[in-house]
Amino acid sequence: MQNRECEDERIVEEIRMSLAKSFGVTASRAIDFYADTHIALADPEEYVVKLLSIFGRGTSCLLDAIVAGLASDFGFAPTEAMTLGDCIDALRTN
Repeated sequence: MQNRECEDERIVEEIRMSLAKSFGVTASRAIDFYADTHIALADPEEYVVKLLSIFGRGTSCLLDAIVAGLASDFGFAPTEAMTLGDCIDALRTN
């Protein structure tokens, strides 16, 4: 169980880092304040809904940055159709 918690925290940190690299540290912190990144682990679809309610169409840019960052950090090639949930599921099954 502890390994899973460590891996989950690594995913959360990578999501935050991906947002910081793409949009700046201040924006990353604001995004995390309004849409807690831990929600992405528990329910990726709910996280996306929260982002959509705040950022509207801009959410696609956020999700692209997150998926690209996770793919880069964890060493896999994302597909164009890969959702955040697909990405998190792939990381948890490997």
